[in-house]
Amino acid sequence: MDVKTCATCGEAKDLTEFRKAPTCRDGLTTSCKTCLNAAYRAWYAANAEKKHAAASASYQARKDKINAHRRAQRAEQKQATASE
Repeated sequence: MDVKTCATCGEAKDLTEFRKAPTCRDGLTTSCKTCLNAAYRAWYAANAEKKHAAASASYQARKDKINAHRRAQRAEQKQATASE
């Protein structure tokens, strides 16, 4: 069983405790999954409002395209159901 030391908490953990990272030399992240999850949760808690605002702005910018796609999907489904 191979082990690797987490750069954040300093604990030696099994390789399955690290996420894949193709850009890293050994193909794994330098921090373990537990530390990364904690960091992601902390970032989200600090930036939730900003994230929601960006998602809303992105949706508003693409709303017409999204709705047109949904209408086309519903029409296709309606045709498929009618032909059965």
